[in-house]
Amino acid sequence: MGVAAFTGAVSPPWVHMSAGPSCSVAACVRTCKPARRVRARVVHVCKAEAGSDAARSSDSVGETEIASPAGEMRNPSTREIDARGFVVPKVGDIVLYGGKWPGEDAVGLVEKVQYLPERTSYIVDLMELRNVGSQLFAVPSNSNAKKLARKWKDAGAMRVARGASFVASQQAYRVEGVRDGFPKANVKVDDAMRKQYLEEYEALKRELFGNAAVTGAAGTVVAAFGTHDVASTVIFAMGALCGVAYLMLLSRKVDQVQSSTPISMLDRAMVLSRFAMPVVPLLTVYVVQGSTITQTEVVCGSLGFLAYKVPIWQGVFKPMAEEIGKSKPQSAVGMGMKQALNFANRASPSASDAVSQGKHGTADGGSIESEAAFRPVIISGPSGVGKTTLLRMLMEKYPEKYGNCVSHTTRKRRPEEVNGVDYNFVSEDEFLELLRQGAFVEHAYVHGNYYGTSLTSIQELARKQRVCILCIDIQGVETLRSVETFDGLFVWVGPPSLDVLEQRLHERGTEDELAVRLRMNEAVREMSAAATKGYFDRTIINDDLDKAFSELEAILTNK
Repeated sequence: MGVAAFTGAVSPPWVHMSAGPSCSVAACVRTCKPARRVRARVVHVCKAEAGSDAARSSDSVGETEIASPAGEMRNPSTREIDARGFVVPKVGDIVLYGGKWPGEDAVGLVEKVQYLPERTSYIVDLMELRNVGSQLFAVPSNSNAKKLARKWKDAGAMRVARGASFVASQQAYRVEGVRDGFPKANVKVDDAMRKQYLEEYEALKRELFGNAAVTGAAGTVVAAFGTHDVASTVIFAMGALCGVAYLMLLSRKVDQVQSSTPISMLDRAMVLSRFAMPVVPLLTVYVVQGSTITQTEVVCGSLGFLAYKVPIWQGVFKPMAEEIGKSKPQSAVGMGMKQALNFANRASPSASDAVSQGKHGTADGGSIESEAAFRPVIISGPSGVGKTTLLRMLMEKYPEKYGNCVSHTTRKRRPEEVNGVDYNFVSEDEFLELLRQGAFVEHAYVHGNYYGTSLTSIQELARKQRVCILCIDIQGVETLRSVETFDGLFVWVGPPSLDVLEQRLHERGTEDELAVRLRMNEAVREMSAAATKGYFDRTIINDDLDKAFSELEAILTNK
């Protein structure tokens, strides 16, 4: 396979193909400004020979003189190779090069190619494209972003993308085979569930179309009685029909977004025709009547077209109205947590009395104020920050006061961990069965594993009259914060910096490089949520373990 066939990129508009049997490499070389020439191999594929079996089986490769983009000679119908053997991209090519993370590809648009005589190599000026969808990459929209996106790289550090194409409707390039750096999970697709979801989706669309049609018909009747004008009523009815047609074409556009089959020009034209629907009724009346359209007719046509939105608005605002009408909305998680807290009160009447008095005795003779003493304590932070270590120190110092709600997890047990103490280690099937039974107050899927806090663990601590300590991730925090009946003390444990956190993950020695990278990505997301969403009542920066533990003690004892 020749280099020209290997690169497979879309050629720029100036690409020239020779048209005769007498075509030669020299005949295809275009003349530019004089520049230093270098000896390099040029893959030459002649258009006249492309149809022959010989041309398909072997490319014509020859030695010739080529020049830099600023030089005198360049063959636009071939792919140039520099003195090191790397393919030289052309202006307008889409190229792939190393991204921020190992194994990740960045996508760029070649703007200029320059030859460096002292290095006998090429430097490529490019615009880094931003990911705007599945396999779609676009030029940054504003000038500042464009400045930041402009880069230059050695031609040897990139490869021309195969089969890159420009999608005019999206104003973006479709580039296949771009690596994101993450391992591909071997996820089994449940065909039965997929079929069920598709059927539910189609049923939802039919219901929406039907409701829009019924609303349009009802509106037509109202227009007939309200205007007592046949023309206005007809225009309203036509507008309602065009509204339903617009909705159907819009749903067709949505279906095309993730379609794996090529979209034909006819389908594209049909989808785009939806923008003409609002004016079709008025244009039709104008053509038929041949006279000026009255203001009443314009209003009727517009209202008829907008009638399709009524069922949509109803679907949006009806749940909101129902929520407003409820004094205490309850979710499955909320009911489970409320049940656990009610159980705690029944199991510990003396604790309830202490709450009413505002104090509770501690193991060392101190006192903890009721709010901190009897509210469940939720400790969260990124992986490797030291929250589990702080929890162990708390359990060792106050074994009769605090109790750790041991979470269930499907991840593998680490050497220093004890089953039933650090986590309840279960298989994925066991976890999903417990989840189906409603055994968890909260659960999350993190780093490829399930984690969950069971109702039983909270009840067990209530029997022992201990304060419940939950050590969960940010997903669990989001779940508990959404439950109005849950009143806990949320404590965030953060690292002094991302560099320190990454160092701790490496020193822990329980994850490989890829796992560390995944955890760092998740840590950035968690730290962003902790800083912006207001989930946490207190924050501890674990720069020094003893100092962090003292801060945790002060928070819990309200000193």
